[in-house]
Amino acid sequence: MGKAKIDWKKHSKLGLYAFVVFTLIMAAFPMLIESKFTFDEYFTINLVKNSWTDVIRLTGLDVHPPLYYLAVKLDVAILGENFLAYHLVSFVCWIALVIVTEQFVSKVFGDKEALFAVLALCCAPNMLRYALQVRMYSMAMLLVTLGFYTTWFLGEQYSKDSANKKVWKYWGLLAVINVAAAYTHYFAGVAAVGVSCALLVYLLLTKRDYVRTLIQWCVYCLIMAVLYLPWMFVMFKQMRDINGNYWITALSIETLYGYLDMLLGMSKEFLQYGLTVTLFLGCFYLVTKKDKSRRDYWKWGAFIAAGVFMVFGVGYSVLKTPILIDRYVVILVPMLWVVVVVTLAERKEKWIEAGLVILFCLCFIVNQKDLYSEYQAVQNSEETRCLENNVMPGDIMYHTNAQRLAERAAFLTDTEHLLLEGCDEGEAFHYWSDMIGCKEVAGVSQVIELAENKAATNASVSIWCEDDTVLEEFKTAGWQVEEYPAWSVVFYRLYRP
Repeated sequence: MGKAKIDWKKHSKLGLYAFVVFTLIMAAFPMLIESKFTFDEYFTINLVKNSWTDVIRLTGLDVHPPLYYLAVKLDVAILGENFLAYHLVSFVCWIALVIVTEQFVSKVFGDKEALFAVLALCCAPNMLRYALQVRMYSMAMLLVTLGFYTTWFLGEQYSKDSANKKVWKYWGLLAVINVAAAYTHYFAGVAAVGVSCALLVYLLLTKRDYVRTLIQWCVYCLIMAVLYLPWMFVMFKQMRDINGNYWITALSIETLYGYLDMLLGMSKEFLQYGLTVTLFLGCFYLVTKKDKSRRDYWKWGAFIAAGVFMVFGVGYSVLKTPILIDRYVVILVPMLWVVVVVTLAERKEKWIEAGLVILFCLCFIVNQKDLYSEYQAVQNSEETRCLENNVMPGDIMYHTNAQRLAERAAFLTDTEHLLLEGCDEGEAFHYWSDMIGCKEVAGVSQVIELAENKAATNASVSIWCEDDTVLEEFKTAGWQVEEYPAWSVVFYRLYRP
């Protein structure tokens, strides 16, 4: 028997993508283990400290659906409360998006096209940022893009025989993926609706069985509505609550530029120009290509889905109340860039391939540098360390700002937190005291009363705050003040001499 022939092409391909994943992990690792979070990330951290039922209940009081938060809670329940565990769901979703994209594009378009698609996902603007955030955007990107890929396989099955029972397997799979997207983020649900509309257009263009197509599509939409029914009434309530009473600013030219910035924004202007040229070149080739195949019609689905997304977001913001902010647009970014770079790579022109490699590699380096600088500029980790090293179990922390409460309560779990009544800044924070489990107080006198009652059973109780405007009230009541500087913040420890 002869020796088995080694498939060097397959091995080199696996090695290349293993190197890509390793590079992504190494690039992200310094930020995965940092205790530096944005305010929205602190919301996630505080929320998942609650019970499973309370996570769902409290999410219903917010403006997002619960699937991502439940995934993070499961992750933390398994791995414990640590920085890596909080980041892990988002990062794993991004790695999964890279792997699924490679497999899909390689199968449908070819290995070289898959390489460029992976390059785009790793290097496009805002990809690394939202892959690391303790928010639902990475999961939303994965589910929307996965749903878009599924439409291709459904269409292929449809082209063989629309009456085939296997077609319903893909209809069902797509319904589950799209509903999961809607349970992750409402605008992921809007994108899923866009993908569904794009699928209908694609099937009507490539299959002449119009009646059967429309019936199956309507049944598929009904399945999605039934699957989403448990949360649908909560969604309508949330939409009613935010009408005319939410923090998102009115639509303007600046906000429209912000939406585009999610797709093309780079700190280096020449890279932004390069990405803009790449985007328009890909669209130009897609539009002007002669003898369009089913794959070309399918690609246009990404732009149809994006169009539905933007028309709904901008239209609702103009006609009803502002609801679309720039970071929601990141949900569309993987789908759009994959279509653009695959279209360019299909031309098999060396100058295009070389240009894409250089452009995206430079984008990755700049994105990594900028993001790391952003993390270094966030000093809340130093503030957290200062408090963890000095605040004792049983101490009280008095907050006159709801955002500061979110940051401090996330890691000072053995401390009693008190929040000044009326400082919750309206609807955006009206349930925070419930979520964090803190008590609202009328002012300094009530804080002192609670501290003295606590001191009766505890030898030493200190009150901590970071609002210097209340210090005189404590001093008048006989409390001493000790300062603990932590970068730009000064914490004040108040204690009885």
